[in-house]
Amino acid sequence: MSITDEPIQTIEQAKRYYIAMGCRHFNIDRENLDRRDEYFALKISRETELEWRQEEIGNRITAFPFQHPRSEEPIFSREMGLAYSGLADMAAKTYDAYDTYVRENLSRLLALTACLYTVILPHQITLVINSIVGDSGSVLHGGILECAYNTGNVDLARNFAEYAKLFILRADENAKADPDGIPIHPQRVDSLVHVLDAMKVDSNMSFSESVRREVDAVNFNAYVNAAKQGNIESMYRLGIRYKSGNGCDKDLTQSKYWLKRASGAGLALANRELEELEDEIQLSEATK
Repeated sequence: MSITDEPIQTIEQAKRYYIAMGCRHFNIDRENLDRRDEYFALKISRETELEWRQEEIGNRITAFPFQHPRSEEPIFSREMGLAYSGLADMAAKTYDAYDTYVRENLSRLLALTACLYTVILPHQITLVINSIVGDSGSVLHGGILECAYNTGNVDLARNFAEYAKLFILRADENAKADPDGIPIHPQRVDSLVHVLDAMKVDSNMSFSESVRREVDAVNFNAYVNAAKQGNIESMYRLGIRYKSGNGCDKDLTQSKYWLKRASGAGLALANRELEELEDEIQLSEATK
């Protein structure tokens, strides 16, 4: 019998269910309506839930799978990354105004992150990055970084940001050394830069600048490929890129070519850009 099939009649059953649902009311509300009603009928206090969660976080940290239970070698699976992701959800993403434990949890998670960096395998790194950076639609992306920042502890947020960068750099190094290696997708790295910009906690601006250059180059190449296949929007975007030198060398001739292609295909936005481009070309020639 699964945990969602077992009726909740006692406090102990409620505790098991609460933990199985990641210690989140969000999950309880959506998993099973019968279990939800049974759980809330017991009128469990917020303080009790916090105690349960703290106990479970401690248990998960103690039992964190740095090694396979039947081996002295580090495990060769996604288990560490998945375990970290689940722990991050519980320790960082369930905080609210009543949670007096959030800073303690994040400090414990930071110590675990430091240990994880020394042993995690390349193909698990993306899971850790996603947990730290987050992937929601909010400005701060809803990850551990946002949680740390919202506690008012900027140093804690900065420390997680530094580990995020270390994981990214390690993934890139592994990808260069191993043909089958998996680098972190540039857009994910770009998300980290957006978060750092919003928080103003990045002490190493060269990292942000290098990420922007890499993302711009990736986007530029994507526009080139799509424009050559006849995508009108990409023709327009490529013309804009060549005009500004964003992700490529500035080339007004190429900009004019692609904007004309987009205009000829019926994209009205390209007409205005072409007019501005002609003015820029004339000014450039006049100053030669």
